[in-house]
Amino acid sequence: MADFLKNVSLMNGRQISMMLFLFGTVGIFGNKMAGNYMSRFPFETTFIFLILLIGIHLLIYYYGGFFIPMIGIICFWGLIHSGGFLISNINVTSSTSGSPELINSVFTSCGNFAVTAGTLLGGFWISHYGIKNIVWSSVICITGALLILILKKKLIE
Repeated sequence: MADFLKNVSLMNGRQISMMLFLFGTVGIFGNKMAGNYMSRFPFETTFIFLILLIGIHLLIYYYGGFFIPMIGIICFWGLIHSGGFLISNINVTSSTSGSPELINSVFTSCGNFAVTAGTLLGGFWISHYGIKNIVWSSVICITGALLILILKKKLIE
């Protein structure tokens, strides 16, 4: 995010620090919202989260070079993105009723794998397509997650 803001949005170090702070601060409210909705509408909340995340990445791609729009996009991104940690945690831990220790271990392992795979894919994507196009790797992965969510819902019904 910092490299994108530096190289595409042309923000300086102070502005980037402020944007990262803003992203994290707004994320606190995103966690609260995700928790409220996940307890009542888990599938719908996850579905909407993924759709909004794709939309945010498209906004980043099209408006990433503009300072003022990026401030609003970063706020919205932080609000949605941070709720994703809770959404994924609830989806994984509610997938079974037994062995909470095993499920928590699997969740942590999946999170570590996601960071590793995302870093690998992101680095590959940046080196081949440039920093501005990094959002497309995210859009592809999020679309895959959306398809898996829909498939899971169809198989359970």
